[in-house]
Amino acid sequence: MHFEPSRNSLAELVEHLNELEWQGQFLLSAQRQEIVKYLMQFYHEENEYLGFKVSAADFTYGARMITGERLHTQLGLNYVLGLEICRQFQLIDGFQVETTELIQAVNQKLLDRCFVRDDCLTGECAHSLLAFWRYLITANWLDGRERIDHYVQLIKAQRDGNGRWNHFPFYYTLMVLFESDTPQADAELAYALPACLRSRDFIALPEPYANRRRALVQQVDKMFSTKQVQCSSLEV
Repeated sequence: MHFEPSRNSLAELVEHLNELEWQGQFLLSAQRQEIVKYLMQFYHEENEYLGFKVSAADFTYGARMITGERLHTQLGLNYVLGLEICRQFQLIDGFQVETTELIQAVNQKLLDRCFVRDDCLTGECAHSLLAFWRYLITANWLDGRERIDHYVQLIKAQRDGNGRWNHFPFYYTLMVLFESDTPQADAELAYALPACLRSRDFIALPEPYANRRRALVQQVDKMFSTKQVQCSSLEV
């Protein structure tokens, strides 16, 4: 699978990059530079939200998160897609040769967004907070680790008692917790494990989202046996 720069939908571009990453595709240096330069064309600092231009088609047809949850609002579309692109910049342009000024400008905007500043969970602010959390895992924020620990406690407070969380999309939350790789995040995954196992035979989504969900559930299940982590040993 190769990067297709002819795409003009930000949602399609993000999905394509997510699939490249999910499949573990190796990108040559020239390919990385091509992707970075192409994505930067979507950014103008004066644009609303984080500065990335979301097409009219994206608003009309919507978008899905990498784990298949639909985004229904302009807020969710702009922040989640923008943060996913910034995360890709961190992965692809690790030394930020091309994107330093862009990342700095976006980071400054983020500090004043309610889901970053106030932990707002209203509507798709919760989705945006998770996308920011996922971005933090790759970003070089001075207090990034402290923020991640704080967010784990934030979702812990939103447990619904059935292995899921209020406000937060279940599978995307699982993925962010899995990628966080901390004892506190593991404890939340242990809490969610029964719901994972209950859901794996009832995943009905178009591909590639159904496959991603099944693979994620399998990873969570396998994680505890591989690490020999017993749920009872965690502060679940």
